[in-house]
Amino acid sequence: MRTWCLACAVAIAGHAASADDSWPFNAEGRATIGLTNRIPGAAPFLAGDVLFSLGVSGTPLSFELGAYGYLNRTDTPHETYGALAWTFPVAKVSAGVVKPAYDSFALSALDRILPTLGAERARQTRSEATWGAMFDGYLPLGARVESRIGPVDLAVSAHRDKSRKATLVAVGAAWTQGAWTVSGAVEGDVDDDTGTQAKLAAEWRGDRLSAGAAVFVPDSTTLPDLLELSGTYAAAPRIELSGAVQIPLDGAAATVAASGRYQMNSGIGVNIGAGVEDGHDAVVSTYLDWRF
Repeated sequence: MRTWCLACAVAIAGHAASADDSWPFNAEGRATIGLTNRIPGAAPFLAGDVLFSLGVSGTPLSFELGAYGYLNRTDTPHETYGALAWTFPVAKVSAGVVKPAYDSFALSALDRILPTLGAERARQTRSEATWGAMFDGYLPLGARVESRIGPVDLAVSAHRDKSRKATLVAVGAAWTQGAWTVSGAVEGDVDDDTGTQAKLAAEWRGDRLSAGAAVFVPDSTTLPDLLELSGTYAAAPRIELSGAVQIPLDGAAATVAASGRYQMNSGIGVNIGAGVEDGHDAVVSTYLDWRF
């Protein structure tokens, strides 16, 4: 809980500081609080994928703080980011506990529709560094370089976990042209020739309708590759309907999820989501989230 309290404190302080040019502040991501039957005996949850940046005016230096995952009464599977960043004319370089490049591209729609379920699929959709910090005690230190060249966003990161002798290197990119965005990423463990995972996604955005498809190929001999299809429809000026289906490519039962969102002011919305995991387990969530 202290991680999220700290993140919220940074956000509040940052908004106050943003009125003063001496401490420019930026935030991106989504924070969610709600209830779900996914967590027996611990229905309330707090989830998010957030990154805050507090800059020093007149210098290219900034401080970054963020987190991905969720918290509840009995468990706290999450990764926390904390880094120093230096912005050059053509790129930004960060060092510390940085966000993996793999996690900036081709994101799973389940993270948006059913946040706790999406976080539990991190082994198949997120970086090995993120999954390891959430579920296996990793402390991944590293560096990240990101840039934008015309319509293409690029990022490269490297993480090292000495206790497991793992060195993870990731490369990701996204190309946007008109209504289309194509993104993907590859990550490998340079200390393990077999440790490579990849993902690729394409999304089309119209005035009221958007649709996407993604393929996730995890570095795992026990977990299947996934095909994910998703869509969002703006049914009314403040109402958004979303759906997704994840299809394991080994023939196992699919996971289906849907949600409805009522948009309030300042990016805050009320959501109700439901799904069927692996063809049999029902998941229901209601939550308030803030997109920024």
